[in-house]
Amino acid sequence: MGKDLPQASDAWRGPICYGALEKMRNRTNVRSSALISVAILATSLLASAQAHSEVWRSQGYGYLIETNAAAVKVYDVAADRCTLSDTVPTLSSLGIVEQRDADHFVLSGENSHIGFERVASLPEACARTEGLNSDPLVNFDALWRIFEVNYPSFAERKVDWQRIRATYRPRVAALGSKGDPWLIFTEMLSTLHDPHVHLVDSGRRFQTRRGDGSPIVPIQTALIDYLKGQQSPLTGGLALLAHDRLAVGVTSDNVGYIAVMTMGGFSAGPVGWPGNTTGREDRAAALAAMKTALDRVQGTKGLILDLRFNPGGSEDIAALIGSCFADQRRLAYERKARDGVGFGPSFPTFLAPGDCPKYDMPVIVLISERTTSAAEALVMRLRVLPQVQVLGQATQGAHSDVLNKTLPNAWKLGLSNEVYTLADGKIYEGQGIPPKIETAAPPADSPDHLRFGRDIVAASQRFVTH
Repeated sequence: MGKDLPQASDAWRGPICYGALEKMRNRTNVRSSALISVAILATSLLASAQAHSEVWRSQGYGYLIETNAAAVKVYDVAADRCTLSDTVPTLSSLGIVEQRDADHFVLSGENSHIGFERVASLPEACARTEGLNSDPLVNFDALWRIFEVNYPSFAERKVDWQRIRATYRPRVAALGSKGDPWLIFTEMLSTLHDPHVHLVDSGRRFQTRRGDGSPIVPIQTALIDYLKGQQSPLTGGLALLAHDRLAVGVTSDNVGYIAVMTMGGFSAGPVGWPGNTTGREDRAAALAAMKTALDRVQGTKGLILDLRFNPGGSEDIAALIGSCFADQRRLAYERKARDGVGFGPSFPTFLAPGDCPKYDMPVIVLISERTTSAAEALVMRLRVLPQVQVLGQATQGAHSDVLNKTLPNAWKLGLSNEVYTLADGKIYEGQGIPPKIETAAPPADSPDHLRFGRDIVAASQRFVTH
């Protein structure tokens, strides 16, 4: 969740509210010596550019970087507005810099990459200081254009963006210069059914999703209560770790069970949304919790990893948990950003062993329509492993990080801007990642032994019969 949305909005990733570049800075606290060497080399290659002003355009995301001997300035471009958003001493202050050639470099965090290309100069808009503009039509045009340039998934979400403009622009124009376009904007954005699309003003918040939109925290709490209760398929009790981020037990068939509630907040708590706790302390707490959980399920026939009610958080946490099951480095997916009429460069993401002790028994991953965002990133990683099967219903299909922009009236807009292509060559944005073993979605008002227990029992029995 972004820091300025309530807990009921449950499909955000941990650090997205800071923007892609700020997120990258937050994720580069720990660098290997090899990456530091790359950064030093790239900085030296760019030193000549810093002797006089040079301008670099991000390939997607809407950023401009101006380098000179004194400082590095970062500009945020949204529609026809260009705003100075940050000033840092060097490029390496923003992330790890890898020079590709004289006119291109890549800026990287731990799980994020943005390509930059040299351009002749800053656009004229970057020299202007523009105040607030509350005209509804000006803001409609800005919002529509931001999506037109950055949003890659109109086809997957079955939305004709040109028709959206033709339908809604006259309604906004009819409001006059003093009208409030909030209801019209949120109605048009709701057609996308994308939980990574949001709109926020000083007192109102909008976010939607595909399927069940009820708050996730009561569902997670009900799951824990069920697993502790008399109908629980677990024997020997339930252990809760890391502010209830992990629930651990063993079924009556001697199969291990771990439910991961969110992809963040392991060091912060309480149960619910992780917030922006995706730094070193949170990763350390997640690693410690996973080590404890896996130790508790040693000696079992296999493991059920329950991600059915995980709304996401940080891909760093997804990478960490995935490393507990990795036997070798494997391609999980590739991601690229929409860049006007095309796309920026594509960057691979791998599942790889890490600091987590490897769990090498068979694993069944439980998923549902509430498995969202960074939880889906974990599913993407695990599904490439030969010992893993995925059971349940298709995930939410909200894969991109969130790109944040500001409208002329200062409303905060968030949107998906990346395409994830999985290792099988397919894109599941909007429709969700399908399970290998499909089960019917239980109605929301089903009794707990069906809503929560049915798929746990089905997975546990597969370890006995297969």
